[in-house]
Amino acid sequence: MAGKRNTGRNLGIGIALGLPIGAGVGMLLFDNIALGMGFGIAIGVALGAGLGGWGGDEEEGDSDTDAPDDGAPETDNES
Repeated sequence: MAGKRNTGRNLGIGIALGLPIGAGVGMLLFDNIALGMGFGIAIGVALGAGLGGWGGDEEEGDSDTDAPDDGAPETDNES
């Protein structure tokens, strides 16, 4: 459940930063603030969603130390 909250926060940060940056770029490059804001929001949402999945937080039970993922059955080699 914590991952969903972080994703929402990252999307919010992406939108909050993408909107003014896009507006500034839109005024400089396109001479149209609305067009720049649209690009800024799109890029902000994409970056926010991408950073949300990049965090590295593993859910409980998804650890690499639980079991090998090679498809081989587990054996006990204690003699």
